[in-house]
Amino acid sequence: MKARGLVALVGCLALAACGAQASPPVQTSSGHAALVSSSQVTSSRDAASPSGAGQTVSGAAPGTAGLPAPSASSGTSASQVVGGAAGGIGAAVADGVPVKAAALGVAGSAGAPAANGAPASAVESAAVVSAPVAPAVPVAPTPGAFRLGPLQYIRQTLNNCGPAAIAEVLGYWGVQQTQGQAQAALRPDGNNRGMWPYPVPGYLKTLRMDGLMGISGTDALVKALVSNGFPVIVSQWVSAADHVGHYREIEGFDDARGVFISTDSYLGPNHEIPYAEFDQIWSGNQRFMVVYPPAKQALLDAVGASVGWSKARAYQAELAHPFRTPPEAAMHVGFVPKAGFLALNLAWDDIQLNQLDQAAANIAQAKSQGANSLMVGWLTSALAAAQSSPAS
Repeated sequence: MKARGLVALVGCLALAACGAQASPPVQTSSGHAALVSSSQVTSSRDAASPSGAGQTVSGAAPGTAGLPAPSASSGTSASQVVGGAAGGIGAAVADGVPVKAAALGVAGSAGAPAANGAPASAVESAAVVSAPVAPAVPVAPTPGAFRLGPLQYIRQTLNNCGPAAIAEVLGYWGVQQTQGQAQAALRPDGNNRGMWPYPVPGYLKTLRMDGLMGISGTDALVKALVSNGFPVIVSQWVSAADHVGHYREIEGFDDARGVFISTDSYLGPNHEIPYAEFDQIWSGNQRFMVVYPPAKQALLDAVGASVGWSKARAYQAELAHPFRTPPEAAMHVGFVPKAGFLALNLAWDDIQLNQLDQAAANIAQAKSQGANSLMVGWLTSALAAAQSSPAS
């Protein structure tokens, strides 16, 4: 699992610690808070999953892009699973064709609200979600139920929910990485607070993959992404009863039963989260990540537009109130922000908006304030990559 932090896996800073800790876990917060920003850190909880969790491995065999038939205990029939023979997903990646998927239930609008109504955390998201826009490329409608996979289950090691979740999604796309390989790039210091999102895009580039670091996500967006072949990694609490930050991938949903479905690195495969609880534990800035092949960029953009989500609007809204106190701060009064934390958080948001001069100024300020050299290095690399991009 991970402790929610100021950055989403692919977004701002996020501190997440998935596991028992002596000190209170840091939760993802909303905005550039003076204490903790939800764009920054998400960490993992335990080396071992809870009792009974993760005893059955479900997913594709290492080295294959195909998906096995679901187990009888998963409650999912073969006709409900998206996947196919080995090489199916890899072929879709190679030619940029959306992954085909079987859908359950009555087809619905991609912009349809969750079955339980507006999410409890929708107040912030509503400000950055506009009316759906006609997509530039075909977007599959969101059905009443849908599932990708199930993905290969990777049981996380201590505080390693972020790297484990990313490795699971990479495997879905046919890119094999162990959680140890991912951790070496994303948690090289082995800290007990889990993974920061800063190094994620650069790491994915080394694998010829891309990543969307998003904020202000919604249930409708998650469902639309999954329905179009994109597993989504969200930064949440472990559960309503366990307020420890956690990265988990979402691969399916079922409106009739009112649940999202995850191959959760801590709680095990086929883990179901009721919609109401999902909204409750996805508070703060509703941070999320999407790992995908570059060939899928147009489809990814179209899916966001189809439900009225815009990365630019989301980050502009966050920058509009950088000193807002994160909702979770009151739960962890003892947390003390590290030197340069706010400046780094602002720099990250500036990079997402391609405001590169301002990002450079904020990185310089963080460095002058004695910010962690590893994080400064990650932001500097992210800035350099943005500066060399044709879009800059």
